[in-house]
Amino acid sequence: MNLFSYTDLSKLDKSQKDQLVELHKKSLPDTPFSMLDVIMCTKIYDFVASSRGFFNSVAVFNGQPIGLCVGKTSHSTKKVVFSKKIYLSYIKEVIVRRKIFFYRDFIQLMILIFIKNQKSKQFWIELIFVDESFKNLKIGSSLLSQYINIVPHTREIWVDTKKTNTGAACFYLKHNFKEIEIPLLDSYLFVRKGSYESFAN
Repeated sequence: MNLFSYTDLSKLDKSQKDQLVELHKKSLPDTPFSMLDVIMCTKIYDFVASSRGFFNSVAVFNGQPIGLCVGKTSHSTKKVVFSKKIYLSYIKEVIVRRKIFFYRDFIQLMILIFIKNQKSKQFWIELIFVDESFKNLKIGSSLLSQYINIVPHTREIWVDTKKTNTGAACFYLKHNFKEIEIPLLDSYLFVRKGSYESFAN
């Protein structure tokens, strides 16, 4: 019996959303979560669940959420950048406490946000993550394919990931994304056409 299933954020109860936030935290090991970030993350889940401008799919195993994919589907929808919002709130928290933070990281963030604003009319993958215990079971591929299959084949899909995350880079290259070189940017930026045909086609 196949115990894996897929649902959306609107179908999750509070306990399941809390479990999803914990997975989200683990997917961003370089970005400490404050209590404010946890609350904000839950609110963003609720916003995405109620918005027609976003696609979302939750992978579930025995009633427990083990993965999530969120992607933009409407040109008019305001961009929600999960990890960047969380990182900005962390920087604000550091400034308030007068601790040292790396200005280079902040500059990198501003470059990435500028690029996203320039490409705001394109389709963007906001995030995709899977519980480490369920890696290599093609769950991430299934979540990604669900999003790709709703994007018109003539449109572009964009995604970014840190260069230290080589696993994610290989994942997107395997799914026909093409790397775009951006000077001074410490993140990988990938693009591909919608539908499952090669970018070159």
